[in-house]
Amino acid sequence: MKEQTQPLLTIGIIFKDEIRCLERCLKSLTPLRETIPCELIMADTGSADGSRNIASRYADILFDFPWTNDFSVARNAVMNHSSGKWYMTIDADEYLDKDITELVSFLRDSKKNSELLCGVVQRNYETLEMDSKYSDFLAVRLVCMSTGLRYRGAIHESWPFEEKGLLNVRGLLHTILHHDGYASTDGKKGKEKNERNLSLLRRNLEKDSKNLRTLLQYIESGRREKDYLDTLRSAMAIVETKKSGWQHYGPPIFRYAVRAALEDELPEFWEWVERSEKLFPDSFFTRIDIEYIAFSQSLKDGDYIAAIHHGEHYLQSIKAFQRQEDSLSETVYSVLLMSSPYWEQSLKIYLADIYVKEGRSKRAWELLQDIDATLLDAQLTGNMLCVLGDLHRFSNLDTSSMLLRFYQELSKPRPSEKRAEERKNIFYQTAMFAFLTQNQKEELLEPNFCRPSYMLFLPLINDCDIGRGAAVLTLQNPDEMQLVLSKVENWELFPAEALVHALEAGVSFPLLEKPLKTEEMERLTARLSESMEDYVSWIINVVGNDFKDRKQHDSLQLLSWTQHLILAAICTFGWKTDKTGKGIKLAGLFAKSEKEYLSRYYAPELLRPENLALLPAFHRFGWRCAKAFDALDSEDVSAYVRELKAGLEICPESNAIAEYLMRQTPQLMPCSQGVSEELLSLAEQVRTLLAGYPPNHPAVEAIKASEAYQKVAELIETLN
Repeated sequence: MKEQTQPLLTIGIIFKDEIRCLERCLKSLTPLRETIPCELIMADTGSADGSRNIASRYADILFDFPWTNDFSVARNAVMNHSSGKWYMTIDADEYLDKDITELVSFLRDSKKNSELLCGVVQRNYETLEMDSKYSDFLAVRLVCMSTGLRYRGAIHESWPFEEKGLLNVRGLLHTILHHDGYASTDGKKGKEKNERNLSLLRRNLEKDSKNLRTLLQYIESGRREKDYLDTLRSAMAIVETKKSGWQHYGPPIFRYAVRAALEDELPEFWEWVERSEKLFPDSFFTRIDIEYIAFSQSLKDGDYIAAIHHGEHYLQSIKAFQRQEDSLSETVYSVLLMSSPYWEQSLKIYLADIYVKEGRSKRAWELLQDIDATLLDAQLTGNMLCVLGDLHRFSNLDTSSMLLRFYQELSKPRPSEKRAEERKNIFYQTAMFAFLTQNQKEELLEPNFCRPSYMLFLPLINDCDIGRGAAVLTLQNPDEMQLVLSKVENWELFPAEALVHALEAGVSFPLLEKPLKTEEMERLTARLSESMEDYVSWIINVVGNDFKDRKQHDSLQLLSWTQHLILAAICTFGWKTDKTGKGIKLAGLFAKSEKEYLSRYYAPELLRPENLALLPAFHRFGWRCAKAFDALDSEDVSAYVRELKAGLEICPESNAIAEYLMRQTPQLMPCSQGVSEELLSLAEQVRTLLAGYPPNHPAVEAIKASEAYQKVAELIETLN
């Protein structure tokens, strides 16, 4: 019989209803179990979601353990089954990083080392995508079984190694447990978990209300509790009495206090910052977290001098943190909140913005050089682009290489395709502001203005439609513009202002080689109408002149485009308020485009009066409007009115247009020439009064028999 060797390592796990993440955790342990002699011991504390079935496929020992509201009891039950020389605990919502080199080397050489405890990096992610927004914590997870240590504490349990005089903890800073448990605490399950933890912590505080470790744990979990601020103030006061453990638990307690003061706009904010700096000047909780928070408050206050001071100190501290081998030793007691790449990148972007505003463009450029777009979320991507735009606008620095690198990085699927898509969307949305006509005008009035911000995107001419839009705006030759337009991939992402520039320069559009779909025309013309200051005048002047030169053999594509341009103007024109007479010209263009388009697009029998109801609503009115203007050209005013009223009956949506034409068409107001304002006003009053009754109402007959009606009868008939 082969003699069994003692495992070098026992891995212990307790779990309950962890179907979401348990197999991910167990799979991550496979390389370690294949490299060194291991055993995996698991205790199920009451799963009902199938987690136990998964555990049974991986565990060497699997047993049920009734939950007693005490984490230490459950973990110690697992340790009591252990036969390894070393014991490592891991949670189901964690997984071991692929790089296990450091961990394996330590375990194999442990006889040569004096340490009996090891800390590994627990990386706590804020999102389930597990991106660059995280905080690191040096978690003591390995213990030599010969120490006899067992867990203590119903919640946030730990080995009481300090009491045993075991102060030498080896930090394995390249061994990472990725943890998304805090990111998945939304919803009912997360709320129940937090309430359970807080209940256990309150019970501990009832026994010892001045225990700094327990107070810190409550502060970390109880942000939404009513007594949160009172607990913070109490904890700070205890720290300042220099009670046992104050050097370790004081820095994170004060950090949480400063953060709460920022979020709740407490008047003690700067006082607490100063107290932190005085008590713990060398702590990374002060040098990193509190400096970042102080930077944020200074930025909020508009105090750029203070913001620069705190921002630069933060960056110096981050470098020191990344350089020092024992930098994570402090995080045995709590997590550093703002030490991850996300927060460093965030501060650099905001700080660069301040430097641009202060006229120190070179320092801003230096900070932005280090930005890695793959580490950004959508918000920071938008912020970065705004700052880069300001840097371009207010300096002569060459931003082309920086922009190209930024665009290429933000498109990479890191940490996921979804995140890359979010970054690209915000990039396009933010970039579009640079092209707005109003924005371009305002830029010219700004002090220290150097270049239009849309020109920032010129280097992207071969990469995206924003770059092609910038190129078109810088060109004057229609042929060159048309060449760039022919390379547009998505008109939704092409700046409308650039297309307006091309159309005004005489570019024939739509391009023959790039025909547009109807829905594309509709969206594009809607954007054009929104981007121009006086879209209707442009339609009347540019499109109106084009119509005069139009020939019957023009493509249906071009005709449809013209019709969509006019329809966009029809839909946005202020028919009820216009006093310029533009509406008559616009309606005339509408009538011409409808007549030509409908007669070419639809079969003749569909355009008969009895079949018009089969047309889309605006086309029904459009056909009647075309007939009306034909009648007006023939000086048949009565037929003009009849056609407009008929169009109104089959398309009530055109009420504003029909009323406008009845009111503003010069041929309908011959009798109003030379008529006094008083008489016109009386006619309008009587007409309004009549409109309040059905035609066959007795009041109508009475009104028409009145002396007032007789005075203005002819005017009223004209107005109607």
